[in-house]
Parts: sequence; structure tokens; C-alpha cells
Amino acid sequence: IEASTTYCGRYSVAYLDTATVTNLQSRKVPIQPGQPVRGTIWVRRAGGNPTVKWSAYWYKADGSAVTGTVSHFGSTTLSATGAWENYSGVQTAPADAAYVALRVGRAGSPGGILYLDDVKLRPEPISFAAKVATSDFTPAASGDTVEFNSEIHDYGSNYDTSTGLFTVPRSGSYDFTANLSLTAATSRNVVVSIVASTGGTLSALDLGMSLNTSSSDQDRGVTLNAMSANLIKGETVGVQIAYGANAPPVQHSSSFFSGRQ
Repeated sequence: IEASTTYCGRYSVAYLDTATVTNLQSRKVPIQPGQPVRGTIWVRRAGGNPTVKWSAYWYKADGSAVTGTVSHFGSTTLSATGAWENYSGVQTAPADAAYVALRVGRAGSPGGILYLDDVKLRPEPISFAAKVATSDFTPAASGDTVEFNSEIHDYGSNYDTSTGLFTVPRSGSYDFTANLSLTAATSRNVVVSIVASTGGTLSALDLGMSLNTSSSDQDRGVTLNAMSANLIKGETVGVQIAYGANAPPVQHSSSFFSGRQ
């Protein structure tokens, strides 16, 4: 316990520059299966190049360790001397987890004194963000779901890049945002929608015939928001494009879909 070097409060924990391996672990906290959790730490070094690792340890309802038992939030080698650095990571509780504990300590060789402060473990909202990557997406038929095929993040592992669909993990209220860049392709009556498999259309925008040209001057940016949608566990949500003729390509690297509970 260290009182002279703190980030907040009265004390920090100091890991001495020795070869002795020491880890600190929190008490077990109740967790729901599939619930994302965020581990956050503030660390500081007083010389050398110490590496710190912080991890989630999962336990079943009977207190025994879950198979696999550990998910690492992160491991980083500190770069600044005499300055507090903040690190954070997210992991998702396994299907048989009932409790989680945060374990933090030095990884590898000693590498200098390491100070630890303001360690937190808290639930993270279920959320995802994805984009159309590498090449444009062109619907094969009117009403197809856009495949945002590259995840930016997926806290809870509920988004499928191969289908473009988010599966609701638990009933509740969700927000969604879609930003699409559409290439003019002599289309007719284009409608872009955020659609739930059970709840129907959550948000829609009718572009009419504004893409009725092959000129890049007629490309369109589309933003849709579906706020506070009450959804049922198991239903899916995706972005659909309906058109009268000639599918409008969705431009890669500038088209995104995200949502959160």
C-alpha cells in the first residue's frame, strides 16, 4: 500500500521491482451470461519498462471456475515515466458464468516499480458497430439486408457480419444508427429502412428518384436513427434497401451500422 503516489483517494498499490509474481483479485461479482463487462485501471511506472495485465476470471453459480476461466482485458508495457496512464478493455461473460472477478498484476520480468490505482469492473452496455469494408455492397434483390461485413466492436457478440443482422440478446429498449453512402445507379424509388424481424420497420427514408442518374453528382448520404425501440429477445435487426430498378451500391469505408441497449 502506497500513500505518497496516488491517482485518486488516499492509497495506491505498489508492485516492487522484484521477480516475485504477485496478482491482486477482486471479490466475485454477480454477472449475467452474455453480459459484457469493462475492466479499467490507472497505472504508473517509476522507471524501467514494467508490463501490466488485467483479466476477467469467470465462475459458475457453485463457485467453481468456468472452463477457460480467464479472458484478458489487455496487457501493456508502460511508456511514460512518472505519469498515470489509463487503460480499459471489454470482455463478455460465457454462457455458464454467474460471477466475475478482476485480476491485475505484473506480466513478465519486473522492469521497475509499478503503481496501481482506481481499478474498476463494471457492466458494459450491449452494443456493436460495423462498416462495409474493402468493396462496395450491392443488393442482389430489392429488400435485401445490407452486409456491414467488418466489426468495429461487438460487445456481447450479437452482430453477424455475414448476414448484417443484430440478434437481440434480451428484451428491452435499443437504439440504432445507420449511415450509408449510396452510389447513383439509375435507380427508381429507393427506400432505406432499419427493420426488426418481429417489430417491423423501426425507421425509414424514401429517397424517391434522387439516384436516377449515373453521375457521381447524384450520390447520396443517408442517416437513419431508430431510438428507444422496444425489442423482444431473439428477433433480428438490420438495414434494408428497397428499389424499383438497378440496385444502388453501398459504398465501402463510408457506410456504418451501430446499435446499443
